[in-house]
Amino acid sequence: MARVPTLFARLVLVQVITSLALLGLFALVFYVERNRTVAQLMAERWLPDLRAHLACRAMAGKGEREGGCAGPVREVAQLPGSVFHTRAWAPRIATLLDTLREGGVPAASVAVSIREEPPLIWLALPGPAGTRWLGVPDQLVEPRLPLRMVAMLTMALGLLLLVNWRLARTLSRPLERLRQRIEDPSRPVPAAPAGTVEMATIEAAWEAAQARLAEQARERSLLLAGVSHDLRSPLARIRMAAELLPDGDVTLAARRDTITRNVSVADQLLQSFLDHVRAGELPLDEQVDLAEHARAAVRAMGRPVAELRIEAPAHLWLAPANGVLIDRVIANLLDNAFQHGQAPVMLRLYRAVDAPATACLEVIDTGPGIPPTQQAEALRAFGRGDTSRQRPGTGLGLAVVRQVVERLGGEIRFQQVDGLHTVQLRLPVRPLTWGGSGVGGAGDAGCG
Repeated sequence: MARVPTLFARLVLVQVITSLALLGLFALVFYVERNRTVAQLMAERWLPDLRAHLACRAMAGKGEREGGCAGPVREVAQLPGSVFHTRAWAPRIATLLDTLREGGVPAASVAVSIREEPPLIWLALPGPAGTRWLGVPDQLVEPRLPLRMVAMLTMALGLLLLVNWRLARTLSRPLERLRQRIEDPSRPVPAAPAGTVEMATIEAAWEAAQARLAEQARERSLLLAGVSHDLRSPLARIRMAAELLPDGDVTLAARRDTITRNVSVADQLLQSFLDHVRAGELPLDEQVDLAEHARAAVRAMGRPVAELRIEAPAHLWLAPANGVLIDRVIANLLDNAFQHGQAPVMLRLYRAVDAPATACLEVIDTGPGIPPTQQAEALRAFGRGDTSRQRPGTGLGLAVVRQVVERLGGEIRFQQVDGLHTVQLRLPVRPLTWGGSGVGGAGDAGCG
């Protein structure tokens, strides 16, 4: 995916292009006006010599003057080969010709010598006998760039770029701070000077929305926790009343078993609600031995080795974490593997070779797995890959796992390789010394 430029980069780019265009236009206008001024001054400097030469030639044609006309102006009927004919529409040439005509010298075009020393500027004067060329010793173009003009334009460009950079930074910094706060509201963002009125309004609206969302989340958590807790007491009384029913009647015993079974399902559902609430509220302020909790979860399942095995190192410390949440994550993954997958199930815990500060916890079963198109839905609260809802479960198991893993700064991956379905958790761990193999024995492996 192509990287999208930031607002700051776009503002700077637009302002740099605008500044260059304005400076280019200013330089063009300045250059044209300067050429016209220089051409007018040159023409006024040449006019006395040109008028004197033309007057001398007129007197010689009437026989009133003998000999040649002295002066710096040269006159030829044919131009030498090493000349360059200029464009009459160029600003400097057009101004030069207009000024000469106004001064009494009817020049029609201009040519510039290339190799003669000193350099000559040739003016074409049409007449009855043909075009005559008058050469004036001068330079039409400066031999080098006007350094002062270049220095001035460079300084102006630098000043414009500095002002534009500062303006773009001032406009984009509040947006960048707001983006950081939206991406991670818990991360402290350094205070900055107040921006524009629009940015202050946006930030105030965002903070108000965050406060409303936090209040709604708190009320939802209190509602779920309160309802779940309050309902467990009458359910316990219902269970106790059912268990006190006499055993002699077969029909009554069957109904008692039905009541007890449904009470257990309701109690499990309420426990899932409580787990979902605690997943987002219990503090992460403990140092947890991930390997020991994994072994304890396997023992609590009470499954034979043929159905459930574990491979884990002796110790793997996770901090900051919460032992209750870690137990619930592992238990939910194992329950999900047995309910929606197939035995045997393998729980693997190892350090990632490509990232020493990352631990991989994998639960592997031989079931069909979760199709890629349903994985995102399976991680949502009450999301179920099986829309028929014929399989047992509350739809909160993987949602609790996702919530805890995100709080721990990890990620969840689903893999389907060689008929094995794997749910993999990548969790950041403390760089503590790893012990030997745990139950089943496990060394380091690539967490890919």
